[in-house]
Amino acid sequence: MERVIMIPLFSQIANILNRMSQSSMLSNFQGNFWSSSSSPNGTANSKGVHIDKRMQLVLDFVRLRGTMIFALVEHIPMFDTTTGQGSRLKPELKAMTSAGVIFTVFVLGGATSYLMEKL
Repeated sequence: MERVIMIPLFSQIANILNRMSQSSMLSNFQGNFWSSSSSPNGTANSKGVHIDKRMQLVLDFVRLRGTMIFALVEHIPMFDTTTGQGSRLKPELKAMTSAGVIFTVFVLGGATSYLMEKL
């Protein structure tokens, strides 16, 4: 049950931290000390990302995909020499699955915003 509330809870925390950093950035830039990254109307360009309900739904589906892949690998039994059933490569399958999930989350997920800017 805790996984159901994990994404909305962390999204709210991220949104609160984003708002706090924006308000502190704006208060730091008050006066005549505008940096080169500020826009002409007096607000900073780095607005951050607000995680809305649609983005939370996409994150839920991504989480489910990784969870299902890992559960399928966990369901494979270890090799039993007496019955001859199972897989001798279960540790390697778990390691490859974990590496694949970590790669897709961090590398592909991190590159998404850069790729969207280029398109």
